[in-house]
Amino acid sequence: MVDPTVQAAVLASVIAAGATVSGYLANQSRARRERKATAFAEALTSLRRYQDFPFKVWRRLDDSPETLARLAAEHSDTGMQNNFQLSWLLVDAPVVGEAFRALTEAVKDERRANYTLAWQSPPITAPAALAEVPPFQRHGPDTELELCLWAMRNELSLLGPLRRHRIRRAVRAQVAARTADAT
Repeated sequence: MVDPTVQAAVLASVIAAGATVSGYLANQSRARRERKATAFAEALTSLRRYQDFPFKVWRRLDDSPETLARLAAEHSDTGMQNNFQLSWLLVDAPVVGEAFRALTEAVKDERRANYTLAWQSPPITAPAALAEVPPFQRHGPDTELELCLWAMRNELSLLGPLRRHRIRRAVRAQVAARTADAT
């Protein structure tokens, strides 16, 4: 028979080890959730900068070579940043990446039309003109945004992995519907 003091010491050690491991796992889970939430917010911010870039073109003060070079560099930077965010999401959270890709594709048509209109407008020469609202399309891809937010919230939830297949199906159905509408 084992000494009761030894049993109590072993049991206390097992409980302490279990508490330490569970505390560590809880902290890691919280840190992972915060990291993912930050990555999702950065991706949405990047997409917003990409979507709003035509406003910068529309509000340009002149068509000097310096202004054109600055806008061209910024245009490239916003596109590259958005592509980086998409790639990151596809690797880190594939279902969120698919939803973000669908959202990006939905934003592109509106952005392209606004971008063309912005370059066709003359530079702003009067300060009062900066307050004017450009005649841009601003319908927004509501369905794709909702799907993307749903995927992001799901990825941050504890039971997220159990619902990923349903979200993936919804995203793919929306992409198919948008593609069918475009043709």
